[in-house]
Amino acid sequence: MEALRSEADLIVEVELSGPRNDVLMPEYSGVDPRLNPFAGTDETPVPGNGALAITVYEASVIAVHDGDAEVGDSIDVAQMGGTLDGVHYAFANVASLTAGVPTLLFLETPPDAPAFIVGEDQGAFELDGDTYRSLGDGGLSLSRAEAHALG
Repeated sequence: MEALRSEADLIVEVELSGPRNDVLMPEYSGVDPRLNPFAGTDETPVPGNGALAITVYEASVIAVHDGDAEVGDSIDVAQMGGTLDGVHYAFANVASLTAGVPTLLFLETPPDAPAFIVGEDQGAFELDGDTYRSLGDGGLSLSRAEAHALG
C-alpha cells in the first residue's frame, strides 16, 4: 500500500462512466517506455510507430484523498489495451474497470495525457460492501475508514 501511495500523485474515489477506445501516441522523449517505446534504444522513431491502444474511462471525482483535484471534477483514466484499427489488444492480468461502481484510484497524472493507474490493477480498488478491494492479485483491501484516512 505504501508503494502505491508514494508513486501516486493523485488518490481519488471516483465513479466511472462507460469506456471508450483511444490511442496513446508516444512523444519519443523521456525514459518511460509506456510513453516512449524507443527509450533506451538507438533506433530513430518513425512518426506513428509505437501507438498504443488504450481504454479510457471518464471518472467523476466523489472524494479526494491526496493530490490536486476537487469533488465533481472529471478525469480521464486510461488502461492499457483496447481496439486499434479494428484489432482488439488485451494485456494479461489487466482487469477492466466497472462503470457505475465507486472506485478508489491511485493515479499518475502526466501532462496532456489521461491519468494512469499506479501498478495497473494494484492501484484500482472497487467498492464491495464496505470494503475497497484491489483488482490486482495479492488481496489488497481497505475499509472505507482506511480509504478516508489516506489523505
